[in-house]
Amino acid sequence: AKNEHNSSNGESRKNPKVENQADIKHNPEKNDSQQKTKKKRKMKRSSKPFSAKKRRRKILAMYTSMVMIIAMIAAVLCLTVFFKIDSITVEGKTRYSPDEIIDASGIAIGTNLLLCNTEPSKEIIEKEFPYIESVSIKKNPFNSVTIYVEEAKPTSAIETNGKFYILSAKGKIIEILDNNKYNVPLIKGAELKKTELSATIEYKLSNMNNIINDVTQALNENEIKKVSTINVTNPSNVKLSYDKRLTIILGIPENLNYKVKTAKLIIDEKLEKDSKGTVDVSMCAEGGKYSYYDPSGAPEN
Repeated sequence: AKNEHNSSNGESRKNPKVENQADIKHNPEKNDSQQKTKKKRKMKRSSKPFSAKKRRRKILAMYTSMVMIIAMIAAVLCLTVFFKIDSITVEGKTRYSPDEIIDASGIAIGTNLLLCNTEPSKEIIEKEFPYIESVSIKKNPFNSVTIYVEEAKPTSAIETNGKFYILSAKGKIIEILDNNKYNVPLIKGAELKKTELSATIEYKLSNMNNIINDVTQALNENEIKKVSTINVTNPSNVKLSYDKRLTIILGIPENLNYKVKTAKLIIDEKLEKDSKGTVDVSMCAEGGKYSYYDPSGAPEN
């Protein structure tokens, strides 16, 4: 009896385990749900960092789109509503009226300041008005434009086919006359290629314009007023006729400012007011060499 009781107790102790195993085997739905729950937990844990990155990317993309839209709207407003020119002024001494210059420029009130191209306007003004040497146009804050002009002045003339072409310091043809009424130095020995009013004069010799411009500039800077001719027949030996009584030999067109200054010093301080002959400064340069006066030399015509 005792053995039977013990065996029955042993069976009863083992039975719950068997029942639990049976429950596991015979309840697949419960088992599946548990497994799915575990998988979900694992997925949630593993997906957290990736979702944060995605959120940051979405936020960045949203802000980028907003900035682009705002920039596009601002650009449209700038080109259509804002920055419209409301005043145009002209500065500089000139014989032409401000209205004439503004009309020729093509710049109008209401034009968008950002879209206004000033380069063509400068070229048009310089071509339209012979006595305007140079033009610069400035776009100012507060939607205004200023046109700066520099007046051209007669500095030399050249005669061809019975006409006198009056030139500015930059070689611009500012007038075409029947005589040299301004008494500016007359250029001799240069052959012309282009003779249009308001155009820069062109010579057959390519570097002739530079030579003549450099000579006239040196004369103007040193305020020599009595030069009647500039002879460039030989471009390597430039000569001037001064007051119809002296010939100034400049020679090679180098160090012209210093040569002209030296010639003026000789004439004003070393010679008599009625002296005739030749002043040779062709070998004169800063830092050395020499110049001389020859009373027997005949003056240039």
